[in-house]
Amino acid sequence: MSRWRCTRWACSSDGRATDSVPLTVMNDESPEAADLRTFVEATLGAGSIIDDRSRPFGKKSLTWRVTAKDGRRFFAKRHEVRQQFDAELLALTEWAPMIESNDRWASPEVISVSSDQGAMIMTALDGEPLEDQRVDRDVELSMYRTAGWLAARIHELDVGTQGIAAVRDLGDDAADRALEGAEELFDADTVHWIRSVALVPGEFDGLVFVPTHSDFSPRNWLVGTGTQQPVLGLIDWERAQESYWLEDLQRMVYDHWRTEPWRRHAFFEGYGRKLTAAEEHQLRLICLLDAVYGLKWATSHDDFAYVEFLRSVIDYVRVELG
Repeated sequence: MSRWRCTRWACSSDGRATDSVPLTVMNDESPEAADLRTFVEATLGAGSIIDDRSRPFGKKSLTWRVTAKDGRRFFAKRHEVRQQFDAELLALTEWAPMIESNDRWASPEVISVSSDQGAMIMTALDGEPLEDQRVDRDVELSMYRTAGWLAARIHELDVGTQGIAAVRDLGDDAADRALEGAEELFDADTVHWIRSVALVPGEFDGLVFVPTHSDFSPRNWLVGTGTQQPVLGLIDWERAQESYWLEDLQRMVYDHWRTEPWRRHAFFEGYGRKLTAAEEHQLRLICLLDAVYGLKWATSHDDFAYVEFLRSVIDYVRVELG
């Protein structure tokens, strides 16, 4: 099955991360790149090595891995959307420090901000995405348990709503909003089915809004394999928002858990509870609606691997919901 689109790494045609070559001179000659380079050099000094990890699709965003002359490593990010910059800055500087500090997890530390650019420089964490590694099952189980524990800690944060990113509301008109501008991507029977299963009043009753990472999956969990007790490094907080807690599960349901249910079991061991029958149904609907939303974006940006994956999600949900 194809993977979700990459946000931090250069990607091959099937969506998998590829190695990039460190450059001291960027091929990107855009004004945005020039401004970001100036910001990097003002913060870290001239002569840093820049390794471009920007994604090759979507609106122009920049993600650089930067190695300073003294060998220290950082990431410089210039976000494509101002809301994503605001969300990641809030999450890294206010949310993450509120979570229990221990040797199980880590998060980048922001060291410099350019508000005018919507850019920041942060420390680089050790490791590579768990999704892109082959690790022992014991290590993977440990990481899923830690991820479940960490998700629960995020969801119980008492951060209020001031300064938080836009609320993700899946109310009774969610299907209409998801299908707006997307009906031509489906046959009439599929459109009718989406409306019939997702337009039931009160489907999301009982769920409350909590802080969510909203891009929570093994592609954003950095894991190093050189230590006895690997640390889970949680990155890419740019979609942090107030939403249903189930949103932090939907990126794993059909990509990582469907064929490997032991991963799901380990996650909920760490989280501290299992889903109720009602939440199982709600989660399927969230996966369906997010797949419809995502399909519009992926199609308009020619992200063919993501299109394939999202259509498979819709097919799986249709079989399960009938």
